[in-house]
Amino acid sequence: METSEFIRPPQKADALALTPVSSGATCETFKYQQWNKWFLLKRLRPELCSDPAAIAAFEKEFDLGIHLDHPGIVRYFEKGIDAEGIYLVEEYIDGETLDTFSAQHSPLPVSEVRRIFSELADAVAYLHAQGIVHADLKADNVLITQQGHHPKLIDLGFSGQYSYASLSEKDKDTRSDVLALGKMLDILAPGRFRRIVRKATAEQPSRRYPTPEAMAAAVNRKPGRWIAAAAAVLLLLAGVSLPFLRHPTMTVVHTASASDGPADSIQTAVTEAFRATFRQEVDRIFGPFNASFDAVNEENFGRLLHQYQDHFDELTDTMERLIREWSEQYPELSTDFETIAAHETNGAVNHFNRETQRWQNEVRASYFSTTEEP
Repeated sequence: METSEFIRPPQKADALALTPVSSGATCETFKYQQWNKWFLLKRLRPELCSDPAAIAAFEKEFDLGIHLDHPGIVRYFEKGIDAEGIYLVEEYIDGETLDTFSAQHSPLPVSEVRRIFSELADAVAYLHAQGIVHADLKADNVLITQQGHHPKLIDLGFSGQYSYASLSEKDKDTRSDVLALGKMLDILAPGRFRRIVRKATAEQPSRRYPTPEAMAAAVNRKPGRWIAAAAAVLLLLAGVSLPFLRHPTMTVVHTASASDGPADSIQTAVTEAFRATFRQEVDRIFGPFNASFDAVNEENFGRLLHQYQDHFDELTDTMERLIREWSEQYPELSTDFETIAAHETNGAVNHFNRETQRWQNEVRASYFSTTEEP
């Protein structure tokens, strides 16, 4: 390794007063003060200083990081070499890891979760816009600053550049970061964004959010009037029976009559077209699943329950999309669209409720018939 390959700092690193900060599997970090400002110095562990692969990854981290300029990503200043080997100089961040921060401040207000996550997702999206996948996103690699509680991405050692030439490969790579964002959202707000976390961490990359921006939009989306249906499903899965599920009270406002004027007729036609479209989506999503209930038994019920949760997640995503798209074209009917969507979703929930009750009754009957005294 030639010394000329590296940038010499104003003062040699081995001559600085270093204070240990952390010691990991591959690197050790120290903080030092210069020009009345704190910096972080990062070195490879002594046993890795002659490892070509470790050195290459260390250099790659600097080569990627020096070109980045985002408030949510640690800044890199220099790389150099001294008697102890190669080192990097980075921005020193006075903060704590995301998991430590979450544990100490739990439960965080939902508004604070949304703000922190949005800033984190924006930093990851910036990396992707530069053609970079972090590839090692985890709670230990996100620091939350003491001042303002802002997230900062650190440790780009495992990051890599993907090729824009292959869209499918790019999606596969970037969605590995989306999966990691899902896990970190669950650390920030345990159990509060279950549907979003499940989608972000889906086993198949194609089922995850396509981008960090899309996931952040889902986290920040305020629940519409149809949210009662989603809440009802969660209660249903917990064994709670809700009267309004059996007797829906939500109805569509616009009904055609002989006295309807042209405007009312148009509104009725639009809302009925929306209803037909939504029912087609319900049939597409739940049709094959509903048929599978004909063969339900004690062994496969758990699997069917998980499938139902996945289908309901897909339905709620479809609901949001259809309401948004139709409301953009007919903003004066947005409330009607929400009401129709909630009503039709209740129908899907009712079917699941009835089939579940039927299966439970059959199991009870079978149990008691086999345990009766002779």
